[in-house]
Amino acid sequence: MLRVARTRIAMTLVRRHYAEGICCSCVDAQYARAYSTAPSGVQHDDGSRGPSTSDSKTVVLLFGWLGAADRHLLKYVDVYESYLLETNVLVVKPSIAETSMPSVGERNMVESMRERILPWIREEKRGRSNVHIIIHCMSNAGWIAIGTMFYMEQELRRTLADMHVRDDATAVDDGIMQDKEELERDLQSWEEMRTHLRGIVLDSCPSLALPNVWAKGLISAVTEKNASEVGHAYPWILSMANSLSRRYFDSPEVLKRFRKIREAWNVHIPRVPQLYLYSTADALIPHSHVESFASQQSTLGSDVYTAPCTDADHCAILKKHPSDYRAHVYSFLDKLITHHE
Repeated sequence: MLRVARTRIAMTLVRRHYAEGICCSCVDAQYARAYSTAPSGVQHDDGSRGPSTSDSKTVVLLFGWLGAADRHLLKYVDVYESYLLETNVLVVKPSIAETSMPSVGERNMVESMRERILPWIREEKRGRSNVHIIIHCMSNAGWIAIGTMFYMEQELRRTLADMHVRDDATAVDDGIMQDKEELERDLQSWEEMRTHLRGIVLDSCPSLALPNVWAKGLISAVTEKNASEVGHAYPWILSMANSLSRRYFDSPEVLKRFRKIREAWNVHIPRVPQLYLYSTADALIPHSHVESFASQQSTLGSDVYTAPCTDADHCAILKKHPSDYRAHVYSFLDKLITHHE
């Protein structure tokens, strides 16, 4: 009876978070705002920093970690709003369902790109010749979301190519009728995003797709406990989650998705500079995994910058070392934006 009761508690927690997460993955109305505080190099009379040209704008796509609350992500928004001149930040909050279920993740990413992210970028670019796009991702959930975003771009390209070969004006994808002109407009927006993408910040990610990492991350998101506390606080739930995660990673659909995500990061994402912020004390993501991935990205042609610390929990570097965190991000942005001004 005790085992059944514990299982019911765990599944109730997971179902609650699945239901919450599926509703909305982009919080654009709350976070997409223009600021007149600052980027690189130039010190203004009001004390802010940033390029002085009014034709320049920086937009940031901030992908949160699994289970991140709005109050947590606002602190990262503040990192950019306190620094960048004419900057908008769009926060994307990956849900448990979008992160763990391939079909949900792909469908919701296409919807988010078409209805929120690409229109938002088009609007930000309107009337400006110089737009800087920065991607900032948190933990494996953010890393997975970005990989999904870029491999779904390749699906869009294949769909359009097939439509041109057949000379079709519409196509049906996953039961949804799609118009060729609309898809071509989306692809043009993708090209603009690629052209203006300046750099990627990776915070506490990625790790290899391992059952124990997946299980601990899931329980941490569901219970809102730090990854370092999960094993002591919920040993029986973690044991059950480890068992389920091993079966999860045996799924051909899951393995296929992770192969596509890796391919997206290795082949399809533009070779822009990357900054890795991570902790050797991270209880969820082994620092050796981050360092190995960063080295691989460097070999593939990206300029890679690493900023390890030794005493922060998972996704807690900003909380533990706020001044150092901002300094690393601002130095990185200086390099990116000054180069393109």
